[in-house]
Amino acid sequence: MKIASINVRGLNDYKKQQKFILFCKMQNFDAVFVQETHIDTDVKARRFEQLWGGRVYWSYGSNYSAGVAILFKPHARLEILSTISGENGRVLSVGVKIKDTLYNFISVYAPCKWKERVPFLEVLSRYIDKSAMVVMAGDFNFIKDPVIDYRGPATSFTVPMQGSEIIDKLCTKYNLVDAYRARYPDRANFTCIARQTFSRLDRIFVASSLYNGVSSISVIPVGFSDHSSIIIQCSDPGETAKGPGYWKCNVSILSDADLSADIRRHAELAAGEADKNAAWWEKLKNTFRSTIRLHSVRLANIRKSKMRSLEGQISRMMDDPRADSVRLALLKSELDECLSYIVKGDAVRARLESLQEEIPKSFLNQLERSGGARKRMDRLTTEYGLVTDQPSIMKEAVRYY
Repeated sequence: MKIASINVRGLNDYKKQQKFILFCKMQNFDAVFVQETHIDTDVKARRFEQLWGGRVYWSYGSNYSAGVAILFKPHARLEILSTISGENGRVLSVGVKIKDTLYNFISVYAPCKWKERVPFLEVLSRYIDKSAMVVMAGDFNFIKDPVIDYRGPATSFTVPMQGSEIIDKLCTKYNLVDAYRARYPDRANFTCIARQTFSRLDRIFVASSLYNGVSSISVIPVGFSDHSSIIIQCSDPGETAKGPGYWKCNVSILSDADLSADIRRHAELAAGEADKNAAWWEKLKNTFRSTIRLHSVRLANIRKSKMRSLEGQISRMMDDPRADSVRLALLKSELDECLSYIVKGDAVRARLESLQEEIPKSFLNQLERSGGARKRMDRLTTEYGLVTDQPSIMKEAVRYY
């Protein structure tokens, strides 16, 4: 089970929704804890849910602040037992049964102002179900250790540390573990960039019994938010491996020069063969298909490698006290452009599908009939003369091919 938490800084923008969903799909998250959705109505929520395709549970904020959600990937096999939201869109608690295990997922967005943050954190225990495996994740808006959780111009940390002791007591009471800090107790890490300030504000707390099954923990930057995503991978012994899916050709690859050269070479070799029968044609089609797939993988790997490189550069710069914030912003913008490129292709395909749904069926049927009439062969000139009857045309076509 792969779980992520990310402060998206607003999900009302359609293009940003597309980028966010694409990022989640590329990372193959099973559950996503989201903060600062800025979703405040059922209409906006349903619109996003149609794009997402899976189950989404909300705690509404306002149009410009707060709002949290928990998303489950499409076709996830689970049973929702309960949902509790509150604190003006700052907390959402979902009871869920996955296989035979009960979980309590809690998405949290704590206030930035410490006078609001402290009383908010003091009531978090109301949303915790101690009878289930607890996963509490979100933007807690405080730092605990200025040495490894902060980098910037501040010299006093009394205010930014307000609330850390409350969470410590909560973790002790409910036997929770800060997953990242338990794995890397001394490593400096930052999840939020604000001008010259780098802070570790985002965390995933898990039940200590669940932490024993955590196989990996990572922090991955994104281009569409000033917060990074924090991700944990929990081992699931009962998980079954999935087989390969269906392959579809992305037509944009047909403009690739290397692919065109390989296709031309295969065509020239095939043209030189003596027997050009049905078996020859099937072999050539399979060759083309294999060649396109190989080049598709090559280009996809190039894009993925570029994105991984950008993510690595951003992560290293966030750990570097001498990092140039302007250069960092440019890298995040470039990473965002990579997602935009992929989203653009998805949008074209989605638009074609939606157009097919919007066009009246009667028009499509008429179009199909007229297209069929144009394609129908009602006469054929052969070496013996003109043929007009269908049996003779079919016989000549079979003989020819």
